Amino acid sequence: MSGLRSFRFIAALSLSLAASASALAAPPAPKGKGVAGEYDYYILSLGWTPEDCARQGAKADPARCSGDGRAGFLVRGLWPEFEKGGRPENCGRVPPVPAEMLEAIRPIMAGDEAIQQLWRKHGSCTGLSADYYFADLRIAFERVKLPDILKQPASGFSLPAIEAVHRIADMNPELPPESIAGVCEKKQLVEVRLCVNKDLEARTCPPKITANCGENDRLTVR
Repeated sequence: MSGLRSFRFIAALSLSLAASASALAAPPAPKGKGVAGEYDYYILSLGWTPEDCARQGAKADPARCSGDGRAGFLVRGLWPEFEKGGRPENCGRVPPVPAEMLEAIRPIMAGDEAIQQLWRKHGSCTGLSADYYFADLRIAFERVKLPDILKQPASGFSLPAIEAVHRIADMNPELPPESIAGVCEKKQLVEVRLCVNKDLEARTCPPKITANCGENDRLTVR
């Protein structure tokens, strides 16, 4: 076993050992589309946490949303995708992510509910076990180099959205052209998407994955 396969095995094993050894009952499977294991590539979605916090208002988690603990970009998902467009979802019953595995993933995602939903809706379509899926998610995220200011942004920080995406691209010169796209809503950068293949190597996104941020859109800490 060599290279990435060995690294993924070790990462998955660490998550597996963190998980409870007892079997957990799976909830009823929601009506879905797609067959587990049938997909072409992934989108790694990174959400801009300060914008999520601003929209949550009083319900926002103070540990992630204020002070020295304020988070920047965190993982929203590792979504299996079809080359021709669309993605499989809810591909069958899966057991809940165990508490110990939640603890291991929590530092790079927005919370336990988001982790469980990601696993049910998207992870179920990969054909991977939870430990391997979340090991891949963690590896994909850790491969992306982020400027320090986008890891723990200061209060009042603001930057043009297009420049923020360019800064990430500049920190990762190995990214192929058109492999990263910013997503803006209501004049705010809310998400950055990167296309990776099943081996987690960056790749050019299909034409359907397009950036929509304009010159007046910004990335901010509100």
